[in-house]
Amino acid sequence: MSRVKSTKPPPPPPSPLMDPVSVPLEKLNLNYFPGSKMPDWLMQWDLNKLKKLYIRGGSLSNLCHGKQCKWGATNVRFKFLEKLQMDWSKLQDLFPDLTYLEIFECPELSSIPCDENGVWKKAD
Repeated sequence: MSRVKSTKPPPPPPSPLMDPVSVPLEKLNLNYFPGSKMPDWLMQWDLNKLKKLYIRGGSLSNLCHGKQCKWGATNVRFKFLEKLQMDWSKLQDLFPDLTYLEIFECPELSSIPCDENGVWKKAD
């Protein structure tokens, strides 16, 4: 009795695009998010690898999500965030690698040392 072997090739490995966790998230542009906290679906990524975070409009009041309270972003822009509350100390804790910050129409952000254009840059 002879055994027949299949000549069919094995299936290809899954594409990294199929699994969001395996694809590093380097830039996040969040526009007019209606929730007060960061969305649950965002927490599947490693936010320490994030380089750019741009949030415009919406109802966010807090950037922490559970135990996730550190962001790797070096370049951050906040615009039209009326409910986002934080001071400079908290912002530095959230973004320890921050090198560029731009703020526009965010009245609850306090003690942030931005220039007249709403920009802060880390000194060299």
